Amino acid sequence: MNNYVAKLLGGVFLISGILWFTAGPQPDEFNIFYMAGGSAFLLGALLLLGAKTTTFAVNFSRIFVGALFIVSGMIKANDTMGFGFKLEEYFDENSLGAFWAMFHDWSFVLALVIASTEVMLGFAVLFGTAFRMASWLILGMIVFFSWLTSFTATCNDEQLAFADYSAFVTEGDIALLDQNFEEAKIQFEKAKEVLLSDEIAGRLNHTETLLSGQFQVQSGDPSAYFMKGSDTVWIAENESFDRICVTDCGCFGDALKDSVGRSLTPWESFYKDITLLFFTLILFFVQGKIKRNEKLEDLIILPASILLVAFFGGGLFGWWFPTWFTIVACVGFVAIKAMPWNGRAKQFGIIAFVGVLCFGFSLYTKTYLPIKDYRPYKVGNSIYEQMNNGVDGTFKTLLTYKHKSSGETMTFEMGKKEFPSAEEWEWINTENQPIIKAVAPSIQDLRLSMPYDRLGTDHLKLESVVQDVETQYYEGYSEPYVELQNENTGQKYATSAEQYSQDSASYSAEWKFQKRFDSVIEPPNNPCCINVTDYVLTRDKIIWIVAYDLLKTNYLGLTKMSDFAEQARKDGYETALLSCISLDEVKELLAEQNIPINFDFYVNDPIELKIVVRDNPGLVYLEKDKILAKWSSAGLPTYDEFTQQMK
Repeated sequence: MNNYVAKLLGGVFLISGILWFTAGPQPDEFNIFYMAGGSAFLLGALLLLGAKTTTFAVNFSRIFVGALFIVSGMIKANDTMGFGFKLEEYFDENSLGAFWAMFHDWSFVLALVIASTEVMLGFAVLFGTAFRMASWLILGMIVFFSWLTSFTATCNDEQLAFADYSAFVTEGDIALLDQNFEEAKIQFEKAKEVLLSDEIAGRLNHTETLLSGQFQVQSGDPSAYFMKGSDTVWIAENESFDRICVTDCGCFGDALKDSVGRSLTPWESFYKDITLLFFTLILFFVQGKIKRNEKLEDLIILPASILLVAFFGGGLFGWWFPTWFTIVACVGFVAIKAMPWNGRAKQFGIIAFVGVLCFGFSLYTKTYLPIKDYRPYKVGNSIYEQMNNGVDGTFKTLLTYKHKSSGETMTFEMGKKEFPSAEEWEWINTENQPIIKAVAPSIQDLRLSMPYDRLGTDHLKLESVVQDVETQYYEGYSEPYVELQNENTGQKYATSAEQYSQDSASYSAEWKFQKRFDSVIEPPNNPCCINVTDYVLTRDKIIWIVAYDLLKTNYLGLTKMSDFAEQARKDGYETALLSCISLDEVKELLAEQNIPINFDFYVNDPIELKIVVRDNPGLVYLEKDKILAKWSSAGLPTYDEFTQQMK
């Protein structure tokens, strides 16, 4: 990078850092917002200080971006199915829009290509191979993902605002939007009476804001209301929020949840991408200067990158495989460089070697399941423990009021002080400060269900099943009836027993009593979804065949698993098929494919089934609620191999 470009880029970075912080710090638990601004200042200073510090900034950027792309890409490549599911969410027409929806059916192919390419780009930056192309692709990816995470974060904020504001839109607001000022006056007055008489008025902050519109309504000038309540007006006019907001980072988020307890928020993901953007811009502007590493560069960049991959992969995510993978790639790179080939042949050899490594790893994990499972259904986990590891949060509510005359503000905790006079003080803000942060359990949506008429006596021995039956099942309603017959004409007539007892004397002699019977007025129902999760999780030895989408499942694999389940059932194992469709639909599909029906059927939400095992179908072996093994259809062992493994 020549001196002029370095100075110009350094100045831009410093100005960007100033603007970043003056825009208002956005606190986040991981302080990624400050990392982004700090990176801009640090890199800007290094570029401005001189040639040596510029060289340091370039080398550090290569190591940082390369290592991060390798770890991030390998986490995606380790779970290309999970990454594909996340891309499907983004490519929904109600998420990014109609243009991106064209890629929806290509989500899993794109997931494999993007994940493998990301790892390859990381190595390209470290090795100095095809650097010009790599710098363009990396910049393009970072810009795209910065836009994507910003879009997602904004969507998420709007969705939360909709849920918040829409809960407080009153009849007066609706009347006001309809320009029905007389009705609005009436409704606002009613709401004001309730508000001022209620001790929890301070908590109804949005309602209070809306009620301020009553004065403009009474004066015949609602314009101020429309300015103050513009968010609420937008919500009321649109009435429903029909966009799909992607709220976490997919397989990268799963890795963070397993390692640090939670995923990045959409805004934290955006800050992370902006941090990377500063380092990527340095690489972009030196693309013409970077050639394949010389020996000295190998001695500096390769060991440092291995250490950084170890820090991110092993230290942060608890997964050391990326470190060994990087070592193998570096050794192969050095070995190919030592070959007596010309420059073009070496270039091709390095790219081919790294490509086979990266795409080979992605194809392997897609075929045989992730080698590192970050999800709550990983082998060795107790499902009950994962369902009950949440923490109930507690918070305190702080109310801020402003004196209408003096402008003085006061803040107090709700319940610790009486509310101030509404005539002298106006509400400014309500803030809920966490005392103990709430943590959701790792498994929330496992609800295995079956139709009522399929329940057996063993199911009904469990209190949880009985309680769900009592909630959902209706035994119907019958009334006693009598049947009469005219002995002359043979005509039959039925009436309720109660009515007959009242009117029997009025019937003529030829009408003779025939029989008494119960007539069904309302038949009993047959609830489709009785929760039998506790029953399934208390089986001594059970094999789950999990197919989140039977219409798109691998029927050859399902046939193999059905045969496997039949052998297991003969040896005393219980077997079950978990899907998201009804029993009748399951039977019809299996019959069409000539797959024998030799297992129980349970229904669950398909999203949760995708989390259980990353194949369609996949097989899971449990003893009670503990997961002991999982296989894809391609990796399914023979039954004899299974019995040997489980000894």
